[in-house]
Amino acid sequence: MVKWIVFVALVVGATGPLAAAEWLELRNFKLFDGTGSEPREVHRLVVKDGEIVAIDEADDEQRPAPGEAVTIIDLDGAFMMPGLIDTHVHLANWPMARHELVNRLSWALDHGVTSLRDLGGDARVLAEIRRAAELGELDAPRIRIGAIFGGQSMFNHPALAQASPGMAPGQAPWLREVSGEGDVSLMVAMARGAGVDALKIYGNLGVTRVEELVAEAQQQGMMAWAHATVFPASPQDLISVGVQSLSHAPYLIWAGVESLPDDYGYRTKGPWDDIPPDHPGILDLLDEMAERGVVLDATLAMYRDMTRYRPAEGIEWAMQAFEWGVTVTRLAHERGVPVSVGTDAFFPPTLFEPPNTHVEIRALVKDVGLSPDQALVAATRNGARAAGLDELVGTVEVGKRADLVVLGSDPLSDIHATTDIDWVIFDGRIHRRPER
Repeated sequence: MVKWIVFVALVVGATGPLAAAEWLELRNFKLFDGTGSEPREVHRLVVKDGEIVAIDEADDEQRPAPGEAVTIIDLDGAFMMPGLIDTHVHLANWPMARHELVNRLSWALDHGVTSLRDLGGDARVLAEIRRAAELGELDAPRIRIGAIFGGQSMFNHPALAQASPGMAPGQAPWLREVSGEGDVSLMVAMARGAGVDALKIYGNLGVTRVEELVAEAQQQGMMAWAHATVFPASPQDLISVGVQSLSHAPYLIWAGVESLPDDYGYRTKGPWDDIPPDHPGILDLLDEMAERGVVLDATLAMYRDMTRYRPAEGIEWAMQAFEWGVTVTRLAHERGVPVSVGTDAFFPPTLFEPPNTHVEIRALVKDVGLSPDQALVAATRNGARAAGLDELVGTVEVGKRADLVVLGSDPLSDIHATTDIDWVIFDGRIHRRPER
């Protein structure tokens, strides 16, 4: 329980206008900072204009000047951690009223999810909402936007058509068919101009085209993300050309086959009964991912829980994929691959539930076998790396933005405590406070 809250406005003694900084001082809590260090007791954390400027340092410069306001909160020994990061969401790939999406994004913040990596949706919608959030017009997590680039047949899927209304499938800057002879430099520039942060290499592309796309993305200051197999481009091909994260652990199985089909439809037909997760080709791949720092966006719970979103008929493969993916994710973690927390089904069937981010965290603990602290690092620091936000957020350190979650119980003792949220601090401002 919070012991007390004090709002102080210090009196100015000088005349003339002053730059009014916003200060927040949090006292007396147990900090899990997301760096991999042991939790520690913290007496004082100071935030100025959204940036963490002091953690238990006796620095008189990091205190409000006369005339500046400070909010002081004594957390009475509560548990604090970085805001959660979901590295696989789709916020705008189906028709949804703007107000409904805005409400859902505020709901995400309510539940401690402070950053999202969107891997395919209407970039016009996402860029507008991101801008409104940055101007303080609405509450929403930080959003990183990916543009889907793939072969022509990828854009026959109805969900992708819904994400580009008014444009022919595959011709929107954020949903681009690139299997032909088009100007890659122009395509990437158009995606960047639409507010996109990264390319998501999707499917039905060979390694030569993927290499062109990744090189151009890097040239234009963008990231390159991909599904773990792009057909015929293999997992090995993807990391060799510089892709920075791979999504969907079950698709790593194609690192163990002699030759790949060129049809992305085979993603649901993996030989999970025939190729063990510790196949030499897969272990070599994991070692290379670890050496290059390629993040594995495993998305495990989505496979296990797929019947919540689809009829059971026709998805018998999903549980096979889940069980194989669990084992390969465990091996990846053991071999030093950074694993992140992505859902691919961020919104649960009802809004009476928290975001599925919490479900994926639990899967990493209960199914994969990570310790609670390792799962929280996956949901914070590793997520920031995958999204290209690691210089801003993901850990609680001086110089980072203050995206913080204060819990009523300790998730290192019980991982379910990630939903026992008292406070959410987003960019140094209080988004959620305990109910009275």
